[in-house]
Amino acid sequence: MRLLTTGLALGLAFLTGLASPARAQDGPAPRPAPRPGAGPGGDEEMRAALEQVMLVRLKRTLELSVEQEARVMPKVEGLLAARRGYAPKRREAVAHLKAAMIDPASSEAQIQKALKNVHDMDDAFRQQEEGLRREVDRELTSRQQARLYFFEEHFRRAMQRRMMEAMQRGRPGRVPAPGPAADLDDETPDDGGQ
Repeated sequence: MRLLTTGLALGLAFLTGLASPARAQDGPAPRPAPRPGAGPGGDEEMRAALEQVMLVRLKRTLELSVEQEARVMPKVEGLLAARRGYAPKRREAVAHLKAAMIDPASSEAQIQKALKNVHDMDDAFRQQEEGLRREVDRELTSRQQARLYFFEEHFRRAMQRRMMEAMQRGRPGRVPAPGPAADLDDETPDDGGQ
C-alpha cells in the first residue's frame, strides 16, 4: 500500500503542483503562464481525468467483486481526497520554510519553527494516510494487495514517462522522442524489477 501513496501522490503532484512549491514571500505567488491549449481549470480537469483513469484501471486490475467495489472504491476515493486537501497546505508550509531559509534576516529559531511545522504536518498526514490505507487493505485479499502494490508502481512509471514526453514535446527546438513512451492500456503489471 505504500506505493499507492508514492505512485498516486507523484502522479497527482505533478498535476497539482506539489512537486514545485510556490514561493510565498509577499502574498500568493503569481500564477504561471498557462500551458499551450490549457483552458480555465485545465490543471484541475487534468488531475480529475487522471484520477478517473487510475480508478477505472485499479478496479479492473484488482478484479473486485461487486461487494468489494462498493466498500473499497469509496475508501480509495477518500484517500485521494485527503491528499488533495493536504497538498495546498503543504505547499504553503514549504513555501514559508523556503522564504525563511532564503531571507538573511530570518533567525535560526524562525527557520527551525518553519521546518518543524513542515515535519509535523508530514508526520500527521502520514499517520492519517496509513490509517486510510489499512482500511483499504482490510477489504482486499492478499492477492489483491499484491496486485495493488504492482499497479501503483506501473501506473506511476507510466505517468512519469507520459509527463516527460509531454514536457519534451512542449520545448521549442526539441525533437519528440520516437514511439510511445508508455502504453497505459498495458494490463501487464510490472513485477518491480529494474
